[in-house]
Amino acid sequence: DVKDVARGGKTFDVAAALAPGKITVIDYWATWCHPCKHIDSALRQLATKHPQLAVRKAEVVDDDSAVVKQHLGAGVTLPIVWIYDRNGKLLHKLVGTDEKRLRAVLEPLLSK
Repeated sequence: DVKDVARGGKTFDVAAALAPGKITVIDYWATWCHPCKHIDSALRQLATKHPQLAVRKAEVVDDDSAVVKQHLGAGVTLPIVWIYDRNGKLLHKLVGTDEKRLRAVLEPLLSK
């Protein structure tokens, strides 16, 4: 369950992007962000292995993007991953994260 919720720096409604009954990850990424590619690969692998995981992807174009202004604020360090529980409660905001940290936070939630 991997879907784009925002492309080209456009913004989106977080509440509408959440998948009720699933752990939802919102992945803020950019084409120019090399670490974002590793996060994308890891999230796609986890989503294939865990049907209770929903990944929602939001593309960041630059600091002036609507998605940055509404959700992240200026001067952010990608990749950024927000993790919500099955009831839509925000559990974690991982900023400038890497695959090891992502898996350390996400895998225990998926094994419950």
